[in-house]
Amino acid sequence: MKAVVTEQEFLMPTLPTLLHVGHVVPDLDVAARQLVELWGGTPIPLPEELGPSVTDGAVPAFDLPYTEATLKGEPARFTARYGFVEVGGIQIELIQPVVGPTPYDTFLQAVGAGIHHFAYIVEDIEAHLVPWYAEHPDTPLLLDARLQGGIRVVYVEYAIEGTVFELIQRDAF
Repeated sequence: MKAVVTEQEFLMPTLPTLLHVGHVVPDLDVAARQLVELWGGTPIPLPEELGPSVTDGAVPAFDLPYTEATLKGEPARFTARYGFVEVGGIQIELIQPVVGPTPYDTFLQAVGAGIHHFAYIVEDIEAHLVPWYAEHPDTPLLLDARLQGGIRVVYVEYAIEGTVFELIQRDAF
């Protein structure tokens, strides 16, 4: 990362429309049932390429292994379970840690279940990271991961106080 940032580079690109809100839970099936039964949530089907659901719960879910990732700058391998439900026009990503350590274990220990991040699909993650690094030069990303299909995911802490922004870039590598 270069040391000098011009004023033009410091201006962070505008984020697109919110993709989803990530909500960390200790038990995805319990949380999904609450959202569907109590709040009228609509389960979001899994894309075919993810295969069948790993649970028989109220919301289809899949386990995602992270094999090329760093957590706070350190190499990491972990698995988390994900399921999606729409409530009131907002897509909620339910996240349950499976094999850790994950960024979600720490969150559950510190806060308990709750909103973890806001997610956005962006064209160029680096364009968003340059101004972030200018403000936080010694702080590694909470998560930087390469997933199947050329997808890169980063979790930016301190995006706003108390939560994380997830930036997702397709065709990143």
